[in-house]
Amino acid sequence: MNTIAAARPPTPLLFARHIVGMMILALASPHILYGPQRVMTWLATWLVPLGMALAVFALFALFFTRRAKAAWPGRFFMLSWVLLALAVAAPYLETFNRKLARQAVQAEPQAATQQVPPPPAEAKRSFSYEEAFPTK
Repeated sequence: MNTIAAARPPTPLLFARHIVGMMILALASPHILYGPQRVMTWLATWLVPLGMALAVFALFALFFTRRAKAAWPGRFFMLSWVLLALAVAAPYLETFNRKLARQAVQAEPQAATQQVPPPPAEAKRSFSYEEAFPTK
């Protein structure tokens, strides 16, 4: 018997470990702490990426049967972990981007008043079409 196959845990234990790990990682979402329905938000945080990964892998298995059988639990869990990490990280990245945008907006008026010299007095005068493009 192959030593790698002997050291591999049974499939139900493998699924349980990944799902419990995903449940724990889902607790890091700030929506759970500040939302009105904490349990439903927590469930949705880890069930939606798991369902999306299942749907994508089902389509993969529909079109590429042999490759999907060879990649079955490993690639499915890899995809679900990536989707869960993106779902958990999205609120933190959104907050970070909002802070950067606020800093840029605050720095923009200061930079505009400091760097741009005032226009000359002649530049404020508006020209008519005839003055700009004489016909004669």
